[in-house]
Amino acid sequence: MTDVDRQALNLDVPTALIAELDREAESRGMYKYEVLSEALRVFLGMDTTDDRAGLGQAIKRHDREIRRLRAERDDLDSRIQELEDRRDSLEADLGDLDHQLDDYDDVLDDLLDQLAKNDFRAIALTKNGLEDAARSKYGRPTESNIQKVIDDMRDRAAATDRDIAPWKWDPSLPKSGNRNPVTAAADGGTTDVGGRP
Repeated sequence: MTDVDRQALNLDVPTALIAELDREAESRGMYKYEVLSEALRVFLGMDTTDDRAGLGQAIKRHDREIRRLRAERDDLDSRIQELEDRRDSLEADLGDLDHQLDDYDDVLDDLLDQLAKNDFRAIALTKNGLEDAARSKYGRPTESNIQKVIDDMRDRAAATDRDIAPWKWDPSLPKSGNRNPVTAAADGGTTDVGGRP
């Protein structure tokens, strides 16, 4: 290698490696750039005086790259599997939610049928059903949650064209089956609940 063939290259090299390079150059009677050039040519698989050694180094370098890419592929496969499992779980949750909504609509339909079919039944006499629906849909049978169920019933009645008499939405009518609800409304009972028309 002549001076024409060389080009300066500034590199940050570990101190220990420089010391080893000095020892190798001294022991072999070579310049440091010659030792470094030879090592790089062997590592990169370039033509050397020992073709077998160069090919061996090139094979090792390719093996390292293959292992690295395989490790990356395994990580990606693992991540893809995690995402697919999570998606399946979310899809199952969505299915459960849809099923719960269908069940809730069935509960509302049952309560509305009770109101529609019984001339003397008002919303107050469906208390147990209201509490069960509030517990299932909203977690607890509180007054506000029960009112939400009643509001849902109103919406459901409108959506399904059910004709429910206005007085039947009054939670104070009737308190028992012994009092005519129409008479009770005439005595001053309200005909609505929650301020809704």
